[in-house]
Formats: sequence, structure tokens, C-alpha cells
Amino acid sequence: MPMTPPTPSQWNALLASFPNLTFGTVFITDNPTPVYNCIAYSLGYTDRWINPPQPLAPFQQLYMNNGHAVLPTGANNATIDGWGTPQNGPAITSLTHGSRTSTSSPGSTLWESKLGAEWRITHARNGLVSNVYGRQVTSFN
Repeated sequence: MPMTPPTPSQWNALLASFPNLTFGTVFITDNPTPVYNCIAYSLGYTDRWINPPQPLAPFQQLYMNNGHAVLPTGANNATIDGWGTPQNGPAITSLTHGSRTSTSSPGSTLWESKLGAEWRITHARNGLVSNVYGRQVTSFN
């Protein structure tokens, strides 16, 4: 599917969950599908659903088992970020999401995420910080 800007109704739905999104960085890159999710997509799979392991150590081990090294959270050379809630504070209560540098716009500064069974979208790296996914808590290359 080509990258397409969200329609006004899609944009409103996205902003309702992710108020830090910036118009102009968000493009729809795949239609809604329950076949794969964010964790699978961040690992390069579009043919399976992978629930995020809990707590942080098993979550990181999943990525390491798939050839990715753990980096300091937010490292500039990271290609994948793991997310957890809450949005603020030091304690992680749940691992929630995986995002990656965009495969739909390689070489750009965009990141890309599959939003559960909904769309796959591009976004700024911090665009999904919210009560839904929380914040980046680990990064990988």
C-alpha cells in the first residue's frame, strides 16, 4: 500500500488516542488487519501476532533472540523502541508497544508502528507518547 495521508476522520481518531502526533509526519502505510501487531512488525513480521512479553527482561530477550542488541533508551542509532506504561514516572507497569524506523520511508527520520489491529502509520519518534502506549522504555539496533 502506498503511503497516504490520513483522512480527516482517521486523523481525528488517531489524535484522540495519540495527542502528540504531528500532522505531516503521519501517513497510513497499511490497512487495518488483525493478522499482525506492533511487536511483530517491529521485528519484521507481517504474518503473525506477538504479544509483548512481561516484564522488561523477557521483552528485551525477545528482541535479542531476533538479532537485536539492547541500546540505551532513546539512543540515536536505535532502529526499534520498546514502549511501556505509565507515560510519566520511573516505574514500568506494562510493556505495550514496539515501533521501528520506517520501512515505508527508508532513510527518513520517520518511525513506523502497527496500531493493534488498526492501521500501520508513520510518525515522529515521540509521536505516540500517550496514556495508550506510555513512553519508550528500551531501544534496540
